Amino acid sequence: MERIVIGDFQHGYNSHDEPHGILETQASAIQNIDLSARGVSKTRGGTAYLNSTEIASGAGIFGAGYLKSKHWAAALTGVYALATGTYTAFKTGLTANSEVFGTEFESYGFFANGVDAPFTYDGSSSAAMSGTPSCWTTYKPNMFLKHENRLWGLTCSTSQLDWCDVETPTDWTTKDKAGTHQFNKNDGYTGIGIASQKSGLIYFKQKSIHKVTGKTPVSFSFPTLYDTIGCVAARTIVNYNNRIFFLSEHEGYYKVIILGDDGSITETNEDIQPTLSLINTTTANKSAAVIYKDKYRLSYPLSAGGWGVVNLNFKTGRWEVDSGNAGKCYYVQGASCYAGGTGDGYVRQIETGTSDAGSVAITSYVRSKRYQLLAPELHKELKYMIVWTKASGSYNLNVNIRVDGKLVPGTYAVPLGTKGTTETMRRATIPINAKVRGGLIDVQFGTSTVDQPFELYKAILYYEMPKGFVKD
Repeated sequence: MERIVIGDFQHGYNSHDEPHGILETQASAIQNIDLSARGVSKTRGGTAYLNSTEIASGAGIFGAGYLKSKHWAAALTGVYALATGTYTAFKTGLTANSEVFGTEFESYGFFANGVDAPFTYDGSSSAAMSGTPSCWTTYKPNMFLKHENRLWGLTCSTSQLDWCDVETPTDWTTKDKAGTHQFNKNDGYTGIGIASQKSGLIYFKQKSIHKVTGKTPVSFSFPTLYDTIGCVAARTIVNYNNRIFFLSEHEGYYKVIILGDDGSITETNEDIQPTLSLINTTTANKSAAVIYKDKYRLSYPLSAGGWGVVNLNFKTGRWEVDSGNAGKCYYVQGASCYAGGTGDGYVRQIETGTSDAGSVAITSYVRSKRYQLLAPELHKELKYMIVWTKASGSYNLNVNIRVDGKLVPGTYAVPLGTKGTTETMRRATIPINAKVRGGLIDVQFGTSTVDQPFELYKAILYYEMPKGFVKD
């Protein structure tokens, strides 16, 4: 009897190569699955509402975070303090649906959106900023960043960077203490975002990357690191262990790039390049990302509508695909991570529980590579499959088998666990007894019922060739 060993997906998702050409340790399709370095496939965690009452129905969340000991979110024309189940406005009258960024510095929250005057928040009310540059009267800053005990303001439209005096966010104009600099202001591209590294502040434009080095304004220098690589979306810029992750576009291809503190560049997503080609090029600048539980989680608008999510798993160094954790913005507070709604006025905690929004089933599956069957022209019989799984409920893990891309008729399921018991690994044998003809076979494992996650360790499929068949 012949056998095919399936189930070790430790090298993640590969949409770049044909399903029969990928590694045996890669998946040809995957959704809502966490992968471990040991190759274990596990349904991702669920989501739960932070504000159970929606802010501005259908508008989406245009900024969110945590500062002054409060969760906050921007929607339509306001910025709101959130509590479990409710929200209260502390700023109104903003330009509708403008992207709002907030950061905490010197006991205040500082907010900007690129179109309205920047403002502060003390934990109870908002106020106009004071001592700001005169140019902000015409060209409003888009965001602020704390770096080297200063607050830095980015104005995208003018490719400008302003900085205040040390620990003095009310002084943006005193010579040799505060100042301003423009990066390649006539190159035709706008500023995108800023990030902090140990060696300096990084300034991203659409098609270039720059750096600010030095400790005082008189010693600042502004070298260009790259003049052909840039960033497409401010919210994809995330610092992790002094390495900056961001989404870039070059010659029509979207790439997740890592910028090291030494200025080195690493590209990460060759295996999923076709997946990222689905990004909506018109609204790619709305993409967002977060690093949480050892994953860079990238959310992006799709050309076909809706949103996609891919995760770079640091434990495996490989990519996964997600469908329920999309966000227009993300932030981490303590041990929890939150996502702003892409088309509604909710902020959701992600990776919590076993269903989405407390009641929506998480459809999760992982599909193997296409394995070669002996003698494609001959009928052979798929006899049975042995599967090693782990779960805590008395439900089934659905199994789909395809030969040459066609579904093998029949219902195949792995009984998982025993209700009421603790999670333990289980070995189950599934009878198949199906006659097939073809050359390539793949197997998909998954669930689509509320509160029915699973872990898959390994599977072995056995099949029998016709009597008299002699293997070469």
